[in-house]
Amino acid sequence: MSEKSAPVARSRGERTADAIEKAALELVVEHGYADVTVAMISEAAGISQRTFFNHYPTKEDALLGRHMPRIDQSAARRFIVGTGPVLLDAVGIVTPPPMDLPFSLEERMRVVTSHPDLLAAQMQRIFALEEELDEIIQLRVRNEHPDLPEEEVEPTAEMITSLIAGMIRSLGHLSHQGSEARAEGGERSYDDVLDRARELLATILHVGPA
Repeated sequence: MSEKSAPVARSRGERTADAIEKAALELVVEHGYADVTVAMISEAAGISQRTFFNHYPTKEDALLGRHMPRIDQSAARRFIVGTGPVLLDAVGIVTPPPMDLPFSLEERMRVVTSHPDLLAAQMQRIFALEEELDEIIQLRVRNEHPDLPEEEVEPTAEMITSLIAGMIRSLGHLSHQGSEARAEGGERSYDDVLDRARELLATILHVGPA
């Protein structure tokens, strides 16, 4: 069981950005992407257009949001030198968006996938994350299997990256369940999500708990 992290209070700027993103998503669901303007988003969020542009250059950026899964550099360093089951060691390398956002990630994805430009921009962000993840995994493969021929390193890392990408999606679903639990008065943290993911992986891989 991991040591639980203390919740971090959100700043005024973060709350304002959350309100902007929430308003943008709700307006696009109601009116459609083409008919939503920065003026409409600003009014719905209770801010000036100047404040909007202090946070986002365009309405597209507000819809995509500032929260993407990101590499935890400390966890990545531990992963590179790890010697345990690679998928278990990979749990926690990528951290998802916060669990206390005032909108669901499913709602965001419905909006993003409804417009080709938004979808293309989101895919670029995902590809950038996967490229960074692949570089980390190649380091792990070289460290753990120093005798592996160089021509085998890249395809090996690519397969592991694909498996970890699937695991990250599952962590996202577990995080969403954690968000629902919090909404119902529960106290489930992302550390709880990681512990649950490790339990599930240990069962799948038929290994002892991490």
